[in-house]
Amino acid sequence: MIQLAGMHGSGALDEVELVVSGLMEDGENKYKYFQVMKNICNENGWRVTSKKNHSKVILFETDQGKYVIETSSNLNENPKIEFFSFEKSDELFDFYKEHIFD
Repeated sequence: MIQLAGMHGSGALDEVELVVSGLMEDGENKYKYFQVMKNICNENGWRVTSKKNHSKVILFETDQGKYVIETSSNLNENPKIEFFSFEKSDELFDFYKEHIFD
């Protein structure tokens, strides 16, 4: 999150919208990640929401196209083997944007 805020400050990143698992918000007392995300999002005019969702999807919309990262990773500190799929696809981006982020 700190790196994203730095990219935003340098003009390399505009809008960020995070949809995280409700488990992250529910487990706030244990990990403290959710409040850090909320604070950084508020400072930068970004949006963070929690939903009953366990998918791991990252969307990037750039001047060069729409990109999707799908992963099995929880994006935490667990040392496990995970997979990542990186696609340039308007159709896949729009699907996730409509069904997860809206």
